[in-house]
Amino acid sequence: MAGPQSRGKKSAGNSGAKKIKTKRRTLDMDQIWHELQPEKVDKSKQDRTEFDEDKPGLGQYYCMACSRYFSGQKTLEAHYAQKNHKRRVKELKKEKPYSTEDAYLPIDNGKPLRRGDEMTTEVKTPAMKADEVRKVLEAMTSETTKVPAVVEDNRMSTMTIE
Repeated sequence: MAGPQSRGKKSAGNSGAKKIKTKRRTLDMDQIWHELQPEKVDKSKQDRTEFDEDKPGLGQYYCMACSRYFSGQKTLEAHYAQKNHKRRVKELKKEKPYSTEDAYLPIDNGKPLRRGDEMTTEVKTPAMKADEVRKVLEAMTSETTKVPAVVEDNRMSTMTIE
């Protein structure tokens, strides 16, 4: 005989993992970047003169790049050696992060295609005038080469000159 079976599925919300994940979530990169700008730097986080009983380590051990408080100096130093902190610092040293203002900037994707038009990679050049053809011919050497010439229907073609 088999043992007792579980009745029905268990809900994923009962584990409390979502609450823990939300509680430990840090600020996004663009929020931290704006927080680190010289005109917006919070002096209380730098000086650490005020004690806050609600924060770990009484609010004395704070990493500005990761926007996290730590319980002691050893844990803060261990955090500085971690790869996640180094990645975050490297990312913050780059240019201004992408923001919603950047998303609303107009872009130019070129002329819109009409229905039935195919995308081509060839470059269409206008036909040369007869005077321009003569100048090109005079500039060319006497060797047999292909040079541009004008056709009656005003398109570019090549002809052999000897």
